[in-house]
Amino acid sequence: IGVREGDDVLVDSPTGKSLKIRVHLTRGIRRDCVMTEHHFGHWSKALRVAYGQGVNDGELIPERHLKDTLKIKSYLPCFSSYITDVCVNIRKT
Repeated sequence: IGVREGDDVLVDSPTGKSLKIRVHLTRGIRRDCVMTEHHFGHWSKALRVAYGQGVNDGELIPERHLKDTLKIKSYLPCFSSYITDVCVNIRKT
């Protein structure tokens, strides 16, 4: 889509949410994929250093019930967290 290092893009999710994310180009991610770090994007004002920094990637992940997850065989009871792939749309800002 013609983005360059440091550009801002909007990432649109099936959840109806859009996140503004700064681009970092790397050979480690496929050209038709994007990746965002998990655990950034804090909304609690009590977190004075982290508040308003980054984006909350959880906003991009559609709600899924456990029975739906079990159907696609992507659940292992030994995992303490759940990360998933989500199809998104990317737009230049």
